[in-house]
Amino acid sequence: MPLELLMGVDIGTTNTRCVLYSPNAEPVAVSMCGSQEALAEDGSVDGDLLFAAVLRVCREVLEKPEKPFHLHGIAVACVGTRHILVDKDNRQIRLHPRRDAVMDTFNKFMENRDSADYFNTTGYPPIPDFPGFLLSAAARNGESKSVDAMLSVADYVNLRLTGIRSREYSTACSMALWNHKADDWWDDILRFAEIDRRVLGSPTDSAKPIGPVLSSICAAAGIPEGTMVYTGGHDFLCASVAGNCRNDFLNMCGTYDLIVSFQDKPFQKSPGDLTHCYADRHMIPGRFSLQYESAGAGQTELLRKHFFRASNAEWDVCFAKMNASAYIAPGKTLFIPNAKGEFFRSDKTFVKTVGLRGGASRPVLLSAMIESLSYKARRMLERQQKALGTNAARLMMLGGGSRSSRWAQIRANIFGIPVIVPRVLEATALGAALMAGIGASVYTGFEDAMRQAALRGTTVYEPDLKMTEQYAEIYKTYLKEYGMEYAEYGRP
Repeated sequence: MPLELLMGVDIGTTNTRCVLYSPNAEPVAVSMCGSQEALAEDGSVDGDLLFAAVLRVCREVLEKPEKPFHLHGIAVACVGTRHILVDKDNRQIRLHPRRDAVMDTFNKFMENRDSADYFNTTGYPPIPDFPGFLLSAAARNGESKSVDAMLSVADYVNLRLTGIRSREYSTACSMALWNHKADDWWDDILRFAEIDRRVLGSPTDSAKPIGPVLSSICAAAGIPEGTMVYTGGHDFLCASVAGNCRNDFLNMCGTYDLIVSFQDKPFQKSPGDLTHCYADRHMIPGRFSLQYESAGAGQTELLRKHFFRASNAEWDVCFAKMNASAYIAPGKTLFIPNAKGEFFRSDKTFVKTVGLRGGASRPVLLSAMIESLSYKARRMLERQQKALGTNAARLMMLGGGSRSSRWAQIRANIFGIPVIVPRVLEATALGAALMAGIGASVYTGFEDAMRQAALRGTTVYEPDLKMTEQYAEIYKTYLKEYGMEYAEYGRP
């Protein structure tokens, strides 16, 4: 009997992954390559380079199964807000509006609006770099005339796989052009930015069929002829499905650190400082999310490259060394990141360290970095709990950081609540694969798919209350030091 398989593709900020899973969520094969080469200096995405990376990981992963297999379907997950523009022939268009023109359109649109109203409508803070303002600036100099569609990264990959345009809800809403109050594209900004609704498309739910993979792509990537592609979703929401995270707070611990909660209706109450606070539409129909975001493992990556560069150690090696070292009392070394708004850095450097002494071992330095990131994550959790008027009884942790038992235990100790880590590999890719499984009727629906993933089990990290007390004292110092940097750099 051939292996029954599902494919999930995760296009992240740092890496692109392709994973094959059995219907019981067991990983069969994994392939990964970097995503950075597809990013231009201005943050835009080079569609050709991105798709070449996707084909590469698909081809590599399909060469790994040792038995014949039947591939039920493919789905793609991606980061939010990033977009790719195409013309009527589906060729990528790169716009280059002047920065002053973008700022001018942003300021004009916001003249009679406050940030809270913008957030309550779109679920996103007003940021000049969002697609609406870029398109508006380009429209004013005639640069956007040939734009025929604006797609998410996942939508674009699906287009290249199938030749068919599609628009998935959770990634569409991440463009800050969706009106949650009307459950439709926001007419005010569309009129202002001169965006034709046709360019944005009509979003559909996740796990919906798009079409079969083109024969030419099947030949290039080794994908079986006739394999169907289904809509995936926003990366952290895919991960939440794979983790069977329903009502718990979720910590996505990857390149960015997210604290996420889930609701039955859009969150439309401004939580104060809106810097990198988002309210999104979930992939699960009728569900929504609220999340705070900060720079996460992207900053630990700098430390890895600096302190582990001699061995060119991968993260799993670094984690293994840290996990094997003695778990000492909470350290007093703090890494204070450059402040932009309350939770985000304005560049990839740290403003300063507090309490750093010479002779510290690499595992100790990595632990200190993780402790500092965990203090920031605790602050995000506190802010979200205040906005929602509720307290977290426990926290589910997913993402690269969850592969380290030390990291998870530090979070439990600093937060003072149990941390639950699902035993799934590459949660975002698994969530995408589950969407393919739902679309292909391997599962009866979201409940069935999430139940299958949940059978993989979890690991629970209980807080050490003595350490929690010690961390609480150091947390006060962190808030003081970080607050000083925040006051210096100010809000964006």
